[in-house]
Amino acid sequence: MFKSLKKKGYYFIIDAFIGSTIIFLSLMIILNEGVRPTKIQYNYEMVEEYSSFILNTKIEEVNNPYFTMLIDDKRINDTSLTIMDQIDLFYFSGNPGDLQRARGMIQNLTEQLIPGKYGFSYNIIDQSTTTNIYNRTIDTDIKDAKLIIASKKITFLQINSTTMFGPAMTEIKVWI
Repeated sequence: MFKSLKKKGYYFIIDAFIGSTIIFLSLMIILNEGVRPTKIQYNYEMVEEYSSFILNTKIEEVNNPYFTMLIDDKRINDTSLTIMDQIDLFYFSGNPGDLQRARGMIQNLTEQLIPGKYGFSYNIIDQSTTTNIYNRTIDTDIKDAKLIIASKKITFLQINSTTMFGPAMTEIKVWI
């Protein structure tokens, strides 16, 4: 009689162990589902972080050889401007050399911050004119991209006491 009771205890213990394992694994799967961002969410956050970086970072805070060269050559006179302000200033001058410098600034930052598998473009939309400052095309052209994420920021710049650039729109697009 005791032998049959002991075997019933094993069945209950094994049954409880299997049940608790199933509950534990189910909870782990459910709770870990939201931990990893989806690719779209990651790409959107990357674009927003990049545009916020350009909008808020002052030139004096950037350690980049191209920026240092522009400062040494007196092409950048005010290092307290943000990166976006300096690009707007180059754009506002209308000088093709300054547009090339703006392109170089964006290219130097983009190569370090945006992975090479992504296409990238930086545009300034002033009234009804769109000027492409920098465009990096990967294997996929933007027209054929599976996913395009854009971030737009309003930008303006006080040139001097009487002149102001903007408001204009800065548009950053990343695609894959």
